[in-house]
Amino acid sequence: MPDVPIPRSLADRLKKWEQLRDKVPTVLEQTPHLREEHANFDQALKQLVLFEHEQEAATARLREATRLRDEQDNRVRLLNNRLVAGLQAHFGPESERLIEFAIPPRRRRRRRKSELPQPPTGVKTRESAN
Repeated sequence: MPDVPIPRSLADRLKKWEQLRDKVPTVLEQTPHLREEHANFDQALKQLVLFEHEQEAATARLREATRLRDEQDNRVRLLNNRLVAGLQAHFGPESERLIEFAIPPRRRRRRRKSELPQPPTGVKTRESAN
């Protein structure tokens, strides 16, 4: 007996089941007791194919919705950046007024008090040479 692979994917199973559905009518004259089973099988198979097509259509709609959402997200992000830049230009990038608009103001750098540079050790300066 030849080794028949077990269909794993739905597409493979559908192909196998459609082949069975199409072949059984050739023996229904000899096996009338399978007529009702064949009719039920045919209806269930048609319903399964319909569900498969609906799922493919839903997947296509989901991908389209995701693409449109991503495009809108990029558009909103660009417009947000323009508004933020405009408000920062108007009030100044460090203004506390930006907080009203949920924009964190840029913090001012605190400069450390610079100390007089210490001469390296071992180097004579004019003061120490005298």
